[in-house]
Amino acid sequence: METKHTPGPWAYTKEDQVVHLPGDYSKMIADIRGRGWLQKLPNGAEVQDANGKLIAAAPELLKACIEALKHHQGGHSEIGYMLHQAIKKATGND
Repeated sequence: METKHTPGPWAYTKEDQVVHLPGDYSKMIADIRGRGWLQKLPNGAEVQDANGKLIAAAPELLKACIEALKHHQGGHSEIGYMLHQAIKKATGND
């Protein structure tokens, strides 16, 4: 399956609140600093940190979903469906 996203791994730096290529801050993938409503949450900093970690894990999570779907028996099960939907959402492929 061809992917269009920046290949992983990705890294997250809590202090800067950015997801970037490891060791190269100039290659930023995502700026997760909260704007507006997120900053007003009592746990906004924790939410931002969790978002950054999740985004940084995206390439590995996508790869794991693709591999799991390949090896999953009975692709019509709920898990097979969920894997397919997650892959479709992440890649935009049907």
